[in-house]
Amino acid sequence: MGVTWYTWLEQGRPIRASIQVLEAVARTLQLDTIERQHLFRLAEVPDTAHSDESGPVLMPQIQVVLDGLNPMPASVVTERFDVLTWNAAYEVLFPHTAQATPPECNSLLYTSPGRAAAA
Repeated sequence: MGVTWYTWLEQGRPIRASIQVLEAVARTLQLDTIERQHLFRLAEVPDTAHSDESGPVLMPQIQVVLDGLNPMPASVVTERFDVLTWNAAYEVLFPHTAQATPPECNSLLYTSPGRAAAA
C-alpha cells in the first residue's frame, strides 16, 4: 500500500481494499472503535470486528491513588488525551467531565479556546 492509495482512501475515492488491509491500517494507526468504523465506512467495507470495546480497563487501585491526591487535581488520560478517570479536585476544575460522553471527555477539548468559553 502506498501513500497515493492511502490518500485516495482518506478522500473517499472508489478503491478496493480488503478487510485484512483495513485491519492492518487500523492496527498500525492504533485507531479506536469510532475511528476504525469510519475507516471501514470510507472504504465501503463492512466492519466485522465486535464493537463492544469499552476502552482501557483500569485497576481499582488507580482511583484510590487519585483520591489520595486530593486536594490536588489529578486524572488518568490516554495517549489521545481522553480522560478515563479523575478525582474530586479535577472535577471542580472541569465540572463538565462527569457529564461528558466518551468522545467529548478529552482534556484537549477542555483547553481549546472556543470550548473553554462555552464551559
